Amino acid sequence: MAKVINKRSGRIVNAPEVRPADNPGDVLINWYKDLGWDPRTSTLNPVKIRAGKATFDELLDVISESAGGYSLETGMLMVNSGPGVDDNLPAGQVRLLDGWHVEDVN
Repeated sequence: MAKVINKRSGRIVNAPEVRPADNPGDVLINWYKDLGWDPRTSTLNPVKIRAGKATFDELLDVISESAGGYSLETGMLMVNSGPGVDDNLPAGQVRLLDGWHVEDVN
């Protein structure tokens, strides 16, 4: 699980390692899981996740590599399911806003 650094607006955590996968979507899913999201018990809201520019670029690079290169599909995956960019965050940090994942009620 990611280590909390401070709690200003949302909370800033160290970005997890971006791990290659066979499927571009799995790169992103694994990264979210490494942030602390458990898809068995909660719903993810990637709109409430911000990454520093360097972290976002690293995610895009690894996702594109797993897809065999940059493409419209990899760009759309990041636009639709990837984190937003926060230019104020240094490399290696992620801001998790309130509601970035919501526990499921069953």
